[in-house]
Formats: sequence, structure tokens, C-alpha cells
Amino acid sequence: MIELGGNIELIGFKELDKGTFTIIKKMVGLFVKKISSQINSFQKLSITLKKVHETENSAIYNFMAKLSADKIYNAESEGRNIFVEFDNVLKKLENSIKK
Repeated sequence: MIELGGNIELIGFKELDKGTFTIIKKMVGLFVKKISSQINSFQKLSITLKKVHETENSAIYNFMAKLSADKIYNAESEGRNIFVEFDNVLKKLENSIKK
């Protein structure tokens, strides 16, 4: 588990290469900054990454996200492109907050 800023947990991300992880950190940082301005009760964001059906040249990435604020928000996304699926899970969380 990797902690960022005390209120962000990234689980299963240690296996990523440095470049990929740097982009993921920037994406999550921008998301938390945006969400914090939308809801005052933001407490914690936890995202779990699992590789499903991994082969030598490819993998399917499964992201499960949980955001704790005034209530608990959950989202999940799965696919082959790590950045697209990470962005999808963050967008799903954001959409569930707006409802």
C-alpha cells in the first residue's frame, strides 16, 4: 500500500513502472483537489489495482475505488488500458458524488 498526503491510499500500485506511477499520482492528485472543492467532508480515497488475465504482453486492469466523505461512494472499472480505466473509475466516483 502506498499513502499519498495522508488521505489517499493506493493498493497494488507498487508493481507499476516509475513513469506510469508518476502519471497515476498526478491524475489522483488533480482528482482529489477537484473533489475537495466540491464536497467539504472529504476524508479518504482508497483505490485498489488488480491485474486480471495477465499475459506476457498484456493485462486487464481492474480498479476499485472507495471515497469516504459525508457518505461512502464506490466505483469500479476494468479494461486493458491502465490510464483509461483509472480515469474511468475516477469519473464514476465524481458522477456518483454529483447525484
